[in-house]
Amino acid sequence: MADVTLPRRATSARRTAMWAYARNHVFFLIACLVAVAYVLAAIFAPWVAPHAPTEQDMMAFMSPPAWGPHPLGTDSFGQDLLSRTIYGARYALAIGLGAVAIGAGGGLVIGMAAGLSGGFVEWALMRLIDSILAIPSLIMAIAFISILGQGVDKVILAVGLALSRSRCRPPSA
Repeated sequence: MADVTLPRRATSARRTAMWAYARNHVFFLIACLVAVAYVLAAIFAPWVAPHAPTEQDMMAFMSPPAWGPHPLGTDSFGQDLLSRTIYGARYALAIGLGAVAIGAGGGLVIGMAAGLSGGFVEWALMRLIDSILAIPSLIMAIAFISILGQGVDKVILAVGLALSRSRCRPPSA
């Protein structure tokens, strides 16, 4: 019987460079670990959070942070702040990722339309985007929310539309 040995998989240069960078930059590694912990806590919130986010403990009304049943304390309704923070991370991640996706997609479509059409259409679209860029992003997002109404989906759309205007520059500009 022949001796069959499988060749060892060579590590890629990119992976080696990434680990070398992480070893040399401790704060980068810590920031990555905190970001991963934040995302994992948001995904597994029902299992990680010590209490339900709306559960009230009136005996612990406005308690300060302490080691015990409420590590970050409670609010004015007796609700655990750590649980509310963990469950709130879900909304923060959804709004952030959704807004970036809408902003990048919308900016890509408008920028590609302007860049591929050229001529007067490109000029008109870019002047429109330049005039929209004169309005601050936060003011524009608030205006969109006042027009669209309340809700997380409206916030995602408003922030995404406010972000898309800065990503509209065609490659020819």
